[in-house]
Amino acid sequence: MKILLTIDGSYHSDNAVEMFLTMAWPPDSEVRILTVAPRLHEVPGLTAINRMSEQAYRALEVDIAKVLQEAKEKISQKFGAARVTTLLKEGPPADVIVQEARTWPADMIVMGSHGTSGYNENWLGGVTTSVVNHAPCSVQVINFINTASIDMKERKKQPPEEERRFLVAVNDSPNSRAVLDEVLSRPWAPNSTFQILSVVREPKSLVHSRFFKDPEIDENHRKVYAAQKAQAEALVTDYAGKLDAKFGKGKVPHHVLEGSVRNLILQIAQDWGADMIILGAHDRDKSILEHFLGSTARAVLNNANCSVELVRTRRSS
Repeated sequence: MKILLTIDGSYHSDNAVEMFLTMAWPPDSEVRILTVAPRLHEVPGLTAINRMSEQAYRALEVDIAKVLQEAKEKISQKFGAARVTTLLKEGPPADVIVQEARTWPADMIVMGSHGTSGYNENWLGGVTTSVVNHAPCSVQVINFINTASIDMKERKKQPPEEERRFLVAVNDSPNSRAVLDEVLSRPWAPNSTFQILSVVREPKSLVHSRFFKDPEIDENHRKVYAAQKAQAEALVTDYAGKLDAKFGKGKVPHHVLEGSVRNLILQIAQDWGADMIILGAHDRDKSILEHFLGSTARAVLNNANCSVELVRTRRSS
């Protein structure tokens, strides 16, 4: 597995590295640590200011090199020095990350959700969103909304077998089906627990006019909904059976719920105390309404109080 780990020297980035090290990954994985520096722009006619900017930029490069080396030393202890490389590039962060993931090519991009105190002030939610939208592969976003008070040094002292909870949200789309393949193909800590969730949008009458009501239309709508729910039940039962074969029979609860897809995924993750939500990237988001309100995947990413992994079938362009 080829993992592109993006860092920026911020507190969130440092914690993302520590969290990354506690996760189980395929033993033959390669890790490329990428950081993106802002371009140096000269101002015509301001020689003294340009000279000062050049000096500051060279000092920044030294600091960045230290950040990369520290990260490499830590990650090499887990993966081996021969499987860890570092890369410093200049340019717009999201564009550089996506391009590197495409040309390397990466199987997974791992990044922190924020970078507000690092040298790269642009490394904010907008960068994360842009990477998720345009990445050619899966993206894992490590979030610290509900772990801000955790001392990562203390967390590292905890045994690697500590329980981790993964909420797997699925439907019948290609990216969602890839979620199952991803979970089945990767190693997980022994005490990891999984829960499978599928959400069917609650049935609503297609006829809203109080002057015109056609019971036949409503009846057909209810039949379509019943078929969708039955399909979702069969899907989660099938997925749970395959995960049971990997983790042990009866260890993977599965549910089909009615209502708002994004709201229920977020609510179940919060109530259950999920450490990560795993779902397909931008599934089922092709309607005009979704283009205005945003995708389910983006809504989950922006509002989850835990980390999120968005699985995408690899694309070359």
